[in-house]
Amino acid sequence: MTAHQWTYITAALFMLVVIVELLRRGKLREKYAVVWGVTSLVFLVFAFAPSIPTRVSNFLGFELPSNFVLALVNFLLLGMLLQLGLAVGRLEDQNQSLGEHIALLNARLDSTNLDRPDSD
Repeated sequence: MTAHQWTYITAALFMLVVIVELLRRGKLREKYAVVWGVTSLVFLVFAFAPSIPTRVSNFLGFELPSNFVLALVNFLLLGMLLQLGLAVGRLEDQNQSLGEHIALLNARLDSTNLDRPDSD
């Protein structure tokens, strides 16, 4: 194995350890950990079998395997951005709904306090 392969293997394993630790501490949700875990495993496979990116890049018409890997990384990042964008949109809807609910509760509380005589 070359020094580059050892570097890739070490980086991918380190990433997997970080993902597991973040999951264990509750800092990372499972649905996001899956994407990061799959990404780390793909690069771990590429490190053990460097001919895979070369063969796939030749099959898909990329001039260099590095161009294929860069395109793959860009695709994965776009997928992560889409996933996070959907989550942000869902949270915005929830925040608006909660704000409206709180406003209704405050209005009801104010009307209840106006109807009740002061106990002073």
